[in-house]
Amino acid sequence: MTQDLLDNSRDWNDDAGPRWARHADALDRQLSPFSRRIIDDAGIQSGDQILDVGCGACGMSLELEGLVGPTGQVTGIDLSRPLLAVARDRAASTGATLSLVDDDAETHRFATQSFDFCVSRFGWMFFQDTCAALVNLREGLKPGGRIRFVCWGPREANPWITTPFEAVAEIVELSPPEISDQPGPFRFGEGERARQMAEAARFVDVELVPLKGRLQIGGTSQRDGFVNFAMEIGPAARALKDASSSTRDRIERRLRDLFTELHDADGVRLGYSAWLLTARNPE
Repeated sequence: MTQDLLDNSRDWNDDAGPRWARHADALDRQLSPFSRRIIDDAGIQSGDQILDVGCGACGMSLELEGLVGPTGQVTGIDLSRPLLAVARDRAASTGATLSLVDDDAETHRFATQSFDFCVSRFGWMFFQDTCAALVNLREGLKPGGRIRFVCWGPREANPWITTPFEAVAEIVELSPPEISDQPGPFRFGEGERARQMAEAARFVDVELVPLKGRLQIGGTSQRDGFVNFAMEIGPAARALKDASSSTRDRIERRLRDLFTELHDADGVRLGYSAWLLTARNPE
């Protein structure tokens, strides 16, 4: 495993992973509109074999299992053991028969031509080599198998993250999320790069659909809920990593003031821009 992959794995197991695991339910509620866009109109049928890349705590995987039925199978793959632990608990509590893989989808050796669908809800922008990863995933798809991936649009079109970022940056120095071809949330912000990667990996019928709307921060209307969520997920979490208790208190007060200003009966809703990438493995 390369050093970059090792660092990525450590982050999702030692830092980000435990925080995301604590907020797994809130994350699933916040991101549920994207699960719907991936699943709706996909044509998923009973008996299908589906791979969920960067499955996390498997909120979307569990929805998919309800569609494929007892003759189908949903496989979730993720680097984060803390998130997969939540996924296993969820599966056990619901009687789900998910297959969960603790590995990197970029390099994992999937059985060839085994999946009808490969889906990803914001899990594919972090590959070290996107084209190589997509080739690997395509080889795991059956002929005619399809991908349905969601990624974020341009950073400046996503106030759900830029608004709290600007608030926290009033207190501590922060570098904005990088816009480059390196692993990161806005790697495919302009969209066309995502299309190019899919075509370079020899997918066909590549389509890119813009998604726009408003996200409920933390998936809750309760003020304490979305403040606590914002303290551990997003720009505040990075700022708090080495912060003193007084700095932590200042950031929490600033976020509470910000969200109080933006709060209404539905909580705090901020705009987003994303892309739905769909493509097919040639017959």
